[in-house]
Amino acid sequence: MPAGFAPITGRTALTVLLGDPVVQARSPELVNAELERRGLDARMMPVQVAVADFGPVVTALRAAGTFRGAVVTMPHKHAVVPLLTTAGPRVARTAACNVIRREPNGDLTGDMLDGEAMVRAIQDAGGTVKDTRVLLAGAGGAASGIALALADHGVAELHIVNRTEARAGALADRVSAAVPGVHVTSVAAPRGGYDLVVNAGAVGMRPGDGPPVPPQALTGAHVVADVVISERPTALLTAAAAAGRTTVDGGRMLAAQIGLMVDFMFAGENTSESRGR
Repeated sequence: MPAGFAPITGRTALTVLLGDPVVQARSPELVNAELERRGLDARMMPVQVAVADFGPVVTALRAAGTFRGAVVTMPHKHAVVPLLTTAGPRVARTAACNVIRREPNGDLTGDMLDGEAMVRAIQDAGGTVKDTRVLLAGAGGAASGIALALADHGVAELHIVNRTEARAGALADRVSAAVPGVHVTSVAAPRGGYDLVVNAGAVGMRPGDGPPVPPQALTGAHVVADVVISERPTALLTAAAAAGRTTVDGGRMLAAQIGLMVDFMFAGENTSESRGR
């Protein structure tokens, strides 16, 4: 048993990370450390779930009385939304969710924290979001949350690139409708001149993946950020560092939202009370 951890009992609350793959995930390690710091009788376990099995797994967890909540990662951030009983405003705006809470009656409530976490991580690294020109790669669940957060924080222009151009266009339309004061568009071949470049897609998770944008897209950028969590810097961040750019990796973004995730899953509980210590 790790030093400092109380025994798991029949009262221990279960939280899980749901994704595919999960081998690279750091959420369980960081969430467990935060649970222990707060003195909560709870644990998080990673659970690898294929797309076809996601719905049945969430339904089964919902029926478990000790299940308290879950962190939802790629590729399930859109698929979880129809399974929610209550969707917070960020979920409603992005059609994506990355954390869920089981209410005492079995209802599931969801929120989307990726966007605020990425903005916080960029700012913590010394970067600026307001009034910048931004290139965002990706159009999935994480990209939706990050795109809206960037717009909410006042970027001047947001250009979205994705392997499926139609999805980039659809996301651009959603952000434009939600935050009319920001110029948002999809681009097929980004060049350069961006203040900030963000990868919010899965490119970089697999060994051998190249960068999600061409090298010229980094020209002029002050900060380059990547949601991918990897033992080694992704190809995008490697290229950015070689060009002298400030880099923000997925680990920094994750660290920025761990406390928010625990707050959400254990809302209303006394998190300062220790377990008999």
